[in-house]
Amino acid sequence: MSLRTLVVSMPSDARRVVLVQFLTALGYFSVIPFFVVYMVKGLGQSPAFAAGQLTLFLSGQYAASFAGAYVSHRATPLFTMKIGLVLQIATYVLFATGVSSPPALCALSLALGVSKAFFTPAAKAALVALTPATNHYLLFSFRSTVNNLGVALGSSLGAALIDQTAFAFFLFAACIQAVALGVLHAVRAPSATPERPARPKPDFGRAVRAVMAMPLAVVLMAVTLCYQFHYIQLEYAFPLIADSAWGTDAVAHVFWVNAAAVMALQIPLNTWLSQRLPVYLTLALGFTLMCLAFGLLAESSVEPVFLAGVLLFTLGEITIDPAIDALLSKGLPVDLLPVGFGVLGLMGLLGAVAGNAVASRFAGLGDFTLFWYINCALAAVAVALVTLYRRQDKPTFKEGLHGHHH
Repeated sequence: MSLRTLVVSMPSDARRVVLVQFLTALGYFSVIPFFVVYMVKGLGQSPAFAAGQLTLFLSGQYAASFAGAYVSHRATPLFTMKIGLVLQIATYVLFATGVSSPPALCALSLALGVSKAFFTPAAKAALVALTPATNHYLLFSFRSTVNNLGVALGSSLGAALIDQTAFAFFLFAACIQAVALGVLHAVRAPSATPERPARPKPDFGRAVRAVMAMPLAVVLMAVTLCYQFHYIQLEYAFPLIADSAWGTDAVAHVFWVNAAAVMALQIPLNTWLSQRLPVYLTLALGFTLMCLAFGLLAESSVEPVFLAGVLLFTLGEITIDPAIDALLSKGLPVDLLPVGFGVLGLMGLLGAVAGNAVASRFAGLGDFTLFWYINCALAAVAVALVTLYRRQDKPTFKEGLHGHHH
């Protein structure tokens, strides 16, 4: 399947969900890459306090993960997405007032995390529900490419706005999310069809147990934890190192390299891989690239080498992210997907919180070398897990050869 075929065959409501994802990424990444910088330079807080805000943000996602999954399971993923966007808009508006007291900053950081917990897993489940009979590996690659277009534009706009007032910085993000909410309001929930009849949903506890009983889900939980331990560095360690070593513009360079590589390579590379490799091996390849990336970062001392490490990191991201989502969406019945993505989100948040906490310790020491080697070791563990599980999984999963379970 080509990208053109995928986009043409997508229902209009699915395309609207992808547009909402783009707008949300645009607003979110105009703020988050500079969140730590804003806390330190704009509000005069310590780096430790700023790192604590990112931890609170992640804790909000962690605490609300099951709440978001529950709402999606009992209502619809689209309804859960709306709750997340409304909360995110309200949080940005309050930040725009110039709030600076530590308790208020902590509360807003937590609320921002809760908004993400409601939006992101629900958005993935909604997209799959609206496009049931398609190549999910390519679908999630397309979603990630569009998302990273928002990342690139958002980080560029954020770099320009961070030196302005807090009002302009946060109000821009709030306005973008308000547009996303308007587009989302036009999306209709998928209706039952003869191929996909309506079925009564199991209660939430039974749905969670059903997901946890799947060996594939357990493996994906473990590798998601490893992946998010790595990925949070794009939001914490990478911008912190770039800003301290080469200035604010270097922070934007990190996200330009990341987003440009995703937009240029994700669709052609993943189309090629999906025709030649089982998704398990693609996932193992992604973690191998992560291992190489962190090895290079450990030895980098100048910006070009650092950005080369970011490029390798991005190649790993390109293959890992859609592979995990595609494996889960093919392995679970569609009515369990909100819970499945919620569980994966929870494990990912554990990895992100751990990655942020460990990185902040090394930031205090002023040397990330050992930390990068810790990331290398985690990536190697993920490769081993995926490879060992794949040997026991018969028949071998390959995107495009198996239909979706309904």
